[in-house]
Amino acid sequence: MKTKISKLRFKEFTDEWQEKKLGDVLSCVVDNRGKTPETSSSGIPLIEVNAMGTKKINYDVISKFVDDPTFKKWFRKHITNGDILFSTVGKTAMCSLYDGSRKAAIAQNIVGLRVDSSNSTDFLYYLLIQPQNNHKFKKIEMIAVQPSVKVSQMVHLKFSLPKKEEQEKIAKFLTAVDEKITKLEEKKKGFEKYKKGATQTIFSQKNRFKKENGENYLDWEEKKLGEVAFFYKGSGISKEETSDRGEVECIRYGELYTIYNEIIQNIKSRTNLNRNNLVLSQVNDVIIPSSGETSIDIATASCVLKNGVALGGDLNIIRAKANGVFLSYYLNNCKKFAKLAQGNSVVHLYSSQLKKLVMNLPDTKEQDKIAEFLTALDNKINLINNQLEQVKLFKKSLLQQMFV
Repeated sequence: MKTKISKLRFKEFTDEWQEKKLGDVLSCVVDNRGKTPETSSSGIPLIEVNAMGTKKINYDVISKFVDDPTFKKWFRKHITNGDILFSTVGKTAMCSLYDGSRKAAIAQNIVGLRVDSSNSTDFLYYLLIQPQNNHKFKKIEMIAVQPSVKVSQMVHLKFSLPKKEEQEKIAKFLTAVDEKITKLEEKKKGFEKYKKGATQTIFSQKNRFKKENGENYLDWEEKKLGEVAFFYKGSGISKEETSDRGEVECIRYGELYTIYNEIIQNIKSRTNLNRNNLVLSQVNDVIIPSSGETSIDIATASCVLKNGVALGGDLNIIRAKANGVFLSYYLNNCKKFAKLAQGNSVVHLYSSQLKKLVMNLPDTKEQDKIAEFLTALDNKINLINNQLEQVKLFKKSLLQQMFV
């Protein structure tokens, strides 16, 4: 047998890794592929590919269930605690671990891999998901409308494994990293949920900020957006006209969907187009797409907190007397301007329509407090997200170095 070692190891282990067939480390394969059973809206959850992709199964996205008689009669084999669920279609080597906390069935394009007692289940899970092994599964994919992996071929794939003691130590370390990722994800979701609730109560005026002396601010006033703002249009900047070394920072309308939120401080794109031919931002400008595939696409507002940024075509520019950060949060929360958009395959939003938008505006000092409060929440969420991305990169590096 071929022997190898990994790049990164715990110092107490020196034995070479042995190459084995996947089937040699399994005691059972739960393979119920065939016709999908009749499902219902309640009962025993039917795990499909959309519930996989992380170590734990995401039961929250499961929408199909089977009743108990179907579960007993239809499925020849049932998954048990510790089985590795492996998707034979879609993204290569998508796996999750079944923890047996609730009875569940698996869809026809998922198999359960049961590891024998001489090997670590957690180790094999991490071994299968590491990117370096993707090509092995790609090689045996059947070409079809939806490429799939045959179990009869999969069990003959060869992998390098250490002895069980080292497997368990590697798995324990990676499990701790996964637990850190889970905690950060839960923390991020908690702050996002809190922000959503706080935003709704603020803009419905159920919760109001007060002056420093404890007095209430004046009642919010109903005004049309055109009464408190001037409107401009961006100038076209194609993707081909952007450059990593461009002299002028720029924002293209598509980036409002994919990169930016309510506040834009760090600009991602640049261009070498002549500055004199561009529309440049002023601090506090609020930008909204003027076209999109749906009205919801258009319902995206961001405040630019930088002077001299080139604003691309298909952007409405709102230069308001109001606090631009407050205005962005307000517009994104109320979504009223989505209803103003017109069109079918492509919808458009014009400044003439935005001018008519009726808003409830608080005193400028209360606007500042609202903007400061929501910005602080977003900063906290961004901080957690950055920590999360760092841990994910760390895990990716470990997967690349701790396996052969």
